[in-house]
Amino acid sequence: MNTMLYKANIRQRILMILLAIMLLIGLTPQTAFAGAGDIKVIIDFEGYNLGQGFYIEPTELTLPVGSTAADATKALLTKTGHASEGLDSNYLGRVQGFDTSELNVPSYITDNGGPTTEDAIAHGKSDSDWLGQMDYSDMSGWMYTVNNDIANEGIGDYILTDGDVIRWQFSLWDFGADLGISADWFTPYFTMADKSALIRAICEPDVDTAKANAALDVVINPLATSEQVTAALDYFVEEVVEPEVITVNAWAQQDDSGF
Repeated sequence: MNTMLYKANIRQRILMILLAIMLLIGLTPQTAFAGAGDIKVIIDFEGYNLGQGFYIEPTELTLPVGSTAADATKALLTKTGHASEGLDSNYLGRVQGFDTSELNVPSYITDNGGPTTEDAIAHGKSDSDWLGQMDYSDMSGWMYTVNNDIANEGIGDYILTDGDVIRWQFSLWDFGADLGISADWFTPYFTMADKSALIRAICEPDVDTAKANAALDVVINPLATSEQVTAALDYFVEEVVEPEVITVNAWAQQDDSGF
């Protein structure tokens, strides 16, 4: 009995010492014992360069702190029931179950020397059930951006932070120049407006369905301007009531031509 009490006292003392150390270094018990915490990220898959829109619409995921782009990709594809190849080798080779609608190569690709729709179909795919590298051209494959920047790291090395927006986009031609985003190894065919804030707004809780659908149309349009993105984002902002204007001097009541 005395031995059991002795051991219990020892455990209590150790626990008290640990708690004291945690307080000294600024940790709360919840933080210390709950692990590193979680982050929320948003991720999607897009096929606009094949004229096919979203394969997976923007989806919010909760992941442990320290998660990589590969972790987020695996989680999304598992959640939506799509097999993939290459993720364990630090890149995304191909995904099963995409590319199920009609192919329609955009003019900004053909105008820059890329294949027509007929040429792409003639080139073909390695497997009709999958979409990945070297499908429809010898310069195609999956590329990802984080917050509208092309990541220069493998997906297994890219550490995500809270609020990151990951967009997987299929590049048909010129190794990513058809994404509209600048990189060190190519000049983009056009400039893709930053849609990160708009995508975050779409994934807010209880978002209005009509507003979300309108915003999704802007997100998937690669040629949408910054003005169009801003206008779509404004739909999510609560209406602001302008204060009543009280006219004091009659001379202020003139049109712009009087100034």
